[in-house]
Amino acid sequence: MFRASGERPRAVQVTFNVAAVAISVAIAFPIARSPQIHPFAGDVVVRLSLAAVVYYVTNTLVVSGILALVEAKPLKNIWFQWLRWSFRYYLIGVATAIAFVASSRTVGWTLSLIVLPVMYVEYLWFHVSIRSQQPRPRGPCEAGAAKYLRSR
Repeated sequence: MFRASGERPRAVQVTFNVAAVAISVAIAFPIARSPQIHPFAGDVVVRLSLAAVVYYVTNTLVVSGILALVEAKPLKNIWFQWLRWSFRYYLIGVATAIAFVASSRTVGWTLSLIVLPVMYVEYLWFHVSIRSQQPRPRGPCEAGAAKYLRSR
């Protein structure tokens, strides 16, 4: 992943990133596959959306929790800043993934590859937006996000 600095991530940063993703997946996957949810969300798009919401909330809470501890600031403030800063990017990513899954089920996976350029443009847009924000003073969430991305 893109890093704003030339520094290599430290082992603790890599470990944190892997653990944050593993925790988020471990919580989101069983909820999306729960037998109690299937009768209400039989459609794969609904289940994927539900899993995405659970993953996003879990992941942003884990990252915000660490940032709140490191910066000695209230978790609520850090989390809301993180949500405001990253929600658009994540929403576009989820919509693209859902479009890919839905189209692959209806028109086949080869035609659904048309979604891949959209995913790449989204990836570029996110990193350009981070770069454009770096010179100005940033809130703790954006600074933490930049640190988080540099560690990936």
